[in-house]
Amino acid sequence: FSSRIRCGVCGSTFRRQKIYIGKPYEKVLWCCHKHIQDRKACGQKAIREDDIQCLFTRMWNRLAGNYEEILIPLLAGLKAVPRDPKQEKEIGELSHQIEELRKQSHMLRQVLVDGNIGSAVFIERRNQLDTELEEISRRKQFLKEQNLMEQEIAQTEYLLTVFRTRPVIIEEFDEELFRLIVERIRVYPNRLCFELKNGLELEEHYRKEV
Repeated sequence: FSSRIRCGVCGSTFRRQKIYIGKPYEKVLWCCHKHIQDRKACGQKAIREDDIQCLFTRMWNRLAGNYEEILIPLLAGLKAVPRDPKQEKEIGELSHQIEELRKQSHMLRQVLVDGNIGSAVFIERRNQLDTELEEISRRKQFLKEQNLMEQEIAQTEYLLTVFRTRPVIIEEFDEELFRLIVERIRVYPNRLCFELKNGLELEEHYRKEV
């Protein structure tokens, strides 16, 4: 679970701790780092590791038995979103422009060092380059975020393959299955949110709190 568990209240990473060490009833807990440092800063209580394992097992069994009804319509919906084939070309062109602007910025600094340009001219030209670089970088990021749809499609197809080749019912926690499908977990009071590799979020409720 390391680095995959986040606090749903404050966003901090959860850390692994042991209690009653050496006792027959020794337990492993996962605790919000901010709560450990200051309980007033975050009120999210710890959760037992075996509870997380049980909740994942329950989530797997529910999803594995109905994955086609959930994932196939989701995949169809993602594929139905229109995509612009020109976007990849534009992203490539923007990357080239960014590289050229960075080269120009480097050359401009060198000219200043060599004393071949005044500081006022340097500042004006540098500001122009910075503005151009910011605008182009923003446009490239916007296009890349739109292309996240392709990643979601690929990850949804991947999940379909996983569920088709794995057991529908598991009796106990399986770490391999967990790593195959779960990107991260968010812990809230009395519920866990499992975020799968394709961004799909599934919640499981629990009663026990430490």
